[in-house]
Amino acid sequence: MAFGESLLEIDPVTGIAVGIGAIVMWPLVSRVGRPIAKEAVKVGLRLYRAGEGVATGVKEIVAEVGAEARLGTAAEDIPRKRT
Repeated sequence: MAFGESLLEIDPVTGIAVGIGAIVMWPLVSRVGRPIAKEAVKVGLRLYRAGEGVATGVKEIVAEVGAEARLGTAAEDIPRKRT
């Protein structure tokens, strides 16, 4: 059974009751929910910024390791004189 089909099977009285309940509860939900949502967004932004810092640090480390590896392979590629 698809989601749309299950919505069509809901009793109309139940649907009306849920709609009225949502309208009545909206002021309370918005008063309580808005600060919670706002804090959730702030936490998300802080985590994103912290992740950016970590990613930048990892990027620098990988760049350093890559540069060292390139220098190492360049030194190995230099032909040595045989004596």
